[in-house]
Amino acid sequence: PLGNPLISPSKSSSMLTSSVIFASSAERCVDTAHFMGMPEPVVLESIYEATIEKGCREAFEKIGYAPLSDYLSDNHEPCLRAAAHHVLDDIAEKIRNSEEQYGTITVVGHAIHLAMMALVLSESSGLGGGDVECITERLHGEAEAFLITAYGARTLINHSSSSSSAGDAKAS
Repeated sequence: PLGNPLISPSKSSSMLTSSVIFASSAERCVDTAHFMGMPEPVVLESIYEATIEKGCREAFEKIGYAPLSDYLSDNHEPCLRAAAHHVLDDIAEKIRNSEEQYGTITVVGHAIHLAMMALVLSESSGLGGGDVECITERLHGEAEAFLITAYGARTLINHSSSSSSAGDAKAS
């Protein structure tokens, strides 16, 4: 069980002051982190490696850009979930070993894998229902994100993106 990997009991929420951006080593992800104002994002190879883990590359080649629910219904959940846990464990370790007290953690990565990480975090936070639906049913577009908080999960939509799905109305 993952638990809540991003919150350490020893780090009081009143002490959380900094932000950090973890980015895939893919150039476009590092560029996105720079665009978001992080001159030196923490580059994690595991974010990119998740895209080529056993079964994940084949799943993407078969289905392509599609909502997470398409991958789940086509029996690709085990490989995607394993890859998400691998990345989240890597992030949690970096946070535990940091001197910083992070209040906001941003992950810049790859579409279907970000959706699975958001789903795993939502589940570990006890969220469900419409919160999970906005993650599983949205066709994740360029420069879009998921926001996971104690209050729920939402899709942060890039209105200049051309992606559209049932998740648009539910997340707005």
